[in-house]
Amino acid sequence: MCLPELGWTLLVEIDSSEAFFPLSRIGWSAAITALVVALLTGLLFIVFHRRVVLKLQAVANAAAEIAKGDYDTNLKDGASDEIGEITRAFNEMARQIKERGRSLAESERRLKSILDNSSALVYMKDLEGRYVFVNREFELLFRTSLEQMDGRTNHDLLPKEAADSLKENDSIVLARRTNLEFEESLPLPGGVRTYISMKFPLLSEEGVPYAVCCISTDITERKRVDTALRKSEERLRKAQELARMGSWEWDIPENTLWWSDEIYRIFGLNPKEFGATYEAFLESVHPDDREFVKLSVERSFHHNKPYSIDHRIVRPDGTVRIVHEEAELLTDPQGRPLRMIGTVQDLTEQKTAEFEQRKLSAVLEHSVNLLFITDRDGAIQYVNPTFELVTGYTKEEIIGQTPRVLSSGEATNALYQELWKTILSGRTWRSTLKNRKRNGTYYWANSVITPIRDEKGQITHFLAVQEDVTEKMMNEERLNYLAGHDELTGLMNRSRFIEEAEAWMLKSGPKGVSAALSIIDMDQLKVLYDPFGHGAGDEYLRRLGNVLKDLLEREYGTDPSAFVSRPLLSRLSGDEFAVFIPGIAPERGMELIESIRAKVEGFYFAEASSSLTVSAGLAFYPDHGLHMKELLSKADAAMYRAKELGRNRAHAYRPEDQDLEKMHSRLAWKERIFKGIREDRFVPWFQPLLDLKTYGISHYEALARLVSEDGKVLLPGAFIDIAERFGIVGLIDRVIIEKTMRAQAEEMKAGRNLSFGMNLSGKDLGDAELLDFIKRKIRETGAEPEMLVFEITETAAIGDLEKAIRFVKSLKETGCRFSLDDFGVGFTSFTYLKEMPVDYIKIDGSFIRKLDENPDDQVLVKAMTEMARGLRIKTIAEFVENEKTLSILSSFGVDYAQGYLIGKPSPGLVPGGKARKKKPVATGVSG
Repeated sequence: MCLPELGWTLLVEIDSSEAFFPLSRIGWSAAITALVVALLTGLLFIVFHRRVVLKLQAVANAAAEIAKGDYDTNLKDGASDEIGEITRAFNEMARQIKERGRSLAESERRLKSILDNSSALVYMKDLEGRYVFVNREFELLFRTSLEQMDGRTNHDLLPKEAADSLKENDSIVLARRTNLEFEESLPLPGGVRTYISMKFPLLSEEGVPYAVCCISTDITERKRVDTALRKSEERLRKAQELARMGSWEWDIPENTLWWSDEIYRIFGLNPKEFGATYEAFLESVHPDDREFVKLSVERSFHHNKPYSIDHRIVRPDGTVRIVHEEAELLTDPQGRPLRMIGTVQDLTEQKTAEFEQRKLSAVLEHSVNLLFITDRDGAIQYVNPTFELVTGYTKEEIIGQTPRVLSSGEATNALYQELWKTILSGRTWRSTLKNRKRNGTYYWANSVITPIRDEKGQITHFLAVQEDVTEKMMNEERLNYLAGHDELTGLMNRSRFIEEAEAWMLKSGPKGVSAALSIIDMDQLKVLYDPFGHGAGDEYLRRLGNVLKDLLEREYGTDPSAFVSRPLLSRLSGDEFAVFIPGIAPERGMELIESIRAKVEGFYFAEASSSLTVSAGLAFYPDHGLHMKELLSKADAAMYRAKELGRNRAHAYRPEDQDLEKMHSRLAWKERIFKGIREDRFVPWFQPLLDLKTYGISHYEALARLVSEDGKVLLPGAFIDIAERFGIVGLIDRVIIEKTMRAQAEEMKAGRNLSFGMNLSGKDLGDAELLDFIKRKIRETGAEPEMLVFEITETAAIGDLEKAIRFVKSLKETGCRFSLDDFGVGFTSFTYLKEMPVDYIKIDGSFIRKLDENPDDQVLVKAMTEMARGLRIKTIAEFVENEKTLSILSSFGVDYAQGYLIGKPSPGLVPGGKARKKKPVATGVSG
């Protein structure tokens, strides 16, 4: 032992056996311990091996068996230790794997059964397009098996074009990595089949496609059915379009409407913009028909019955259409409305045609001419009332007969051959025929026969229009009589009167035998002509002639001895009558003329609800002249003196009347007219026309006025007759036309688009110089031709129809328009109206004056209006004097109204032509 601190080293000596004795004891202890440990370890190993290793080995072996597919392996799990828990868990796992295996196998069997029994083709292809799975339907379709398809592609089964198309679709699915649907066609031995293929990619866990799967459903039959259905729907759509009939269905609880395409077309609506509800439908119904439609639907609900109605609709562009609607209601078992189905048919053209037919029928029925229609063989199929009235044949008697029953037997075969040759060639035939009535008497007719063609242009019928001119022909037969008599009154005419009176004076000589000559002139006959028309004026003159004739006959019959011979009565001209009383003293002559004046004053003209007066002038033979020329001049001057003295009186010629004799002579009036033209004293006055659509004034009629030297304004009645008699009325027309054109041009420059009407005399219709004058003045004044309307009377036009048509067409080529004045009072014929290209007709005032009181006038005015509208001609009603008449005209669709209610003629225009209120005031035009 070493003790460094002490610097000592201790050495001890001991026996080796004694020294190593403890180590020996330790070795034996260690050996014994090692042996014990070895025994214990062996024992533990045996126990561990038996109780742990062997059990784990059993679990491992069982796992290996399960891995081989043996799911029936089962371990003993009696122990309650961890190995027992593992064993039990393993057994449960094996049981679950076995159960899941059975379930998976069952699922696979079911899936395979589903796929094999599916009518769809199911297959899967790898990225190279090689089939890796196909179902039974695929195998049957291509007569192959899954084993045979392994590794094959589309190109092994199908033509290249079809295979390439399928491959392209597969590539699209793989590229987009989503499911897509394709329509694919496969050319097969039985024909081309069409499939809807749902294709989708199979993705790995990393999202990378490794295959494409497809389920294809055969839609060949469905495609055929769909194609047939589309064709059927197209045929239905086309049929609805041709029939202009659409179908609809209304789901009442949901308040949704389904319309076919045709209904949308009829209503002019876009399906995307239509609300598809009942209320949206009502919005398209015309406001005036809306309640009617709603009531019809409600009645259908209440009574559970179909309805069938006609009503109007308004398209978005404002056009109005007429539709026919039919519907029926479908209810549930409790009777509650479920659906309503129906149809809508556009009847606009049909209703328009029916309306036009009614208008034409009204024209035919109310025409003053004889009208009848035959078939191509000449059998009569229609006659109008005038035909029955004139011929005496009723419709029942004449229908089916031929016009030969009317033959008088005087027409030659050559005439009939020419007739048939003309109309069968498609041309219109005109002639004058003498026909026999049912009672055997005859009538003469100006006949116009026109072919009627069908839509193919084939002649199917003939329209015959006959104007009864019997009286005219009888007048021609009585030409010698008419040569000496006035046609209107039947009295002597001027030449015969002068001839008879001159003969008496020549026979009597200046032997102290006196005679009286009186000229009797109507006071302001225009007051009757203006509101009632020429027809009423002529009737008044005719009756007045009878009054004068009866009075003279009575005076002569009462005391013939007071007269040397029978008094002579004549209508000199216009509204002038003359009485020549041979062998009467001046005092007695004045008394007789005064009694005539009083009789006329008391004569009441019921049609006009008025009385008129006369002014009479007297001259005496031989005191005032020995010849009729002298007596007429002095009697005329005396008559004008009576008018100056206040009218309604008789005045005998006096020396101080010489100035009037000269001034009021016809030659003096002629010179007065020329002087008025030279001094520019003819001026237009303007009367406004009211547009009944806008209640505004944009048109005026220019009326001629003569300003006398003393500043008085003379109406046309004072100078027109004389101007026409001397052939100088055209000079007046030219002045008024030029001044009116300048007025129109000035208004146009001021920004007011006003049109003007100007009257043309019947003598102007063939005047080529007047035509050139009008064209020249349009250029010089700058007037707008379309705003110039020339008016001619119906009677003047029909007097020489061909000349009138030529004149009108020539002037219309410049852009001017035409109006037919006094329409309805002459030999009205829609054939003439059709041939003459007029833009307006002015319905004669005789039909308007008492329109609010006379139903017959209303029928005629309405018929004329509808006829004109059908021919696209605008209508003007003149002499409108009260609000009720204006309202009636507006309801008939008359375009314009003219008269004192609208405005009187004046030298200026209504300022600006402002719009008139809906309820016009009777004093004139507002604004």
